[in-house]
Amino acid sequence: RGLIDFHLMAQYGSHTTSTLNYMESYLEDFHKHKDIFLEFRASHFNFIKLHVLTHYREHVERFGSIPQYSTDISELAHVRQIKEAYGASNKVDAATQILDYGGRR
Repeated sequence: RGLIDFHLMAQYGSHTTSTLNYMESYLEDFHKHKDIFLEFRASHFNFIKLHVLTHYREHVERFGSIPQYSTDISELAHVRQIKEAYGASNKVDAATQILDYGGRR
């Protein structure tokens, strides 16, 4: 529930100290209870999307409300730049081949 409440408040058009405090408490609540999910699916919670949430308050205080904040663009870039290149490699020294693949396109 904490993550849902955090997400809903993150979409506000503007924030106050109170809304940011609520968001931090919702995120803390999620982290306090997230281990229950480990029973059913994931083996860890080391995801960049979860880490980014810890910086939300700092970004809002610095840049203002950011309801359009999304990882869609970077995920699409990951698919195009890394996964396609890896698929085109022979899987031996893949990092070098991925860099070469990007340079050829």
